[in-house]
Amino acid sequence: MDERYKVINNALDQESFLEIKNIFESNKFSWFFCDKVNTLVKEEDLYSYFTTLIYSDEEKLGYSVNIIFKYMFPILNIIQPKKLIRIKANLYTKTQKIEYHPLHQDYPFEHKGAIYYVNSNNGKTIINNGKVEIDSVENSLLLFNSHLPHGSTSTSNKNARINININYI
Repeated sequence: MDERYKVINNALDQESFLEIKNIFESNKFSWFFCDKVNTLVKEEDLYSYFTTLIYSDEEKLGYSVNIIFKYMFPILNIIQPKKLIRIKANLYTKTQKIEYHPLHQDYPFEHKGAIYYVNSNNGKTIINNGKVEIDSVENSLLLFNSHLPHGSTSTSNKNARINININYI
């Protein structure tokens, strides 16, 4: 995959989609606060979000997160990774107006990325060095080169913007 990208609408069957949506929108799901959306954020920017690490090839994860991993299989069946690097869920809270976060690379080596959109909102994923904006449409899946500069935004029309970010080879 080069700088091109692909969006798959209605990526999962309705049952798999609703299982994932119900988990991540539940008030029983644990989210963890991050004071910066990426390492390029300046202190004065105050861009923060909530996240949950579901899988990492670098860290040993807790039991409750491993339970969530099984719900990722419908997405993994679509992308067919040779090697998983990381899966994490992101929750960006509502802001007065959409905030554009600085572009970043997930990892400095060549790899692929997939973003699964759990809910629809006016937030965006910015790819191809800021040239392309992808809408957050529930049950859609963005496939792109996440080692190239890309970014995220907040949402201003829903309480939260929720997505699942997968890095793989």
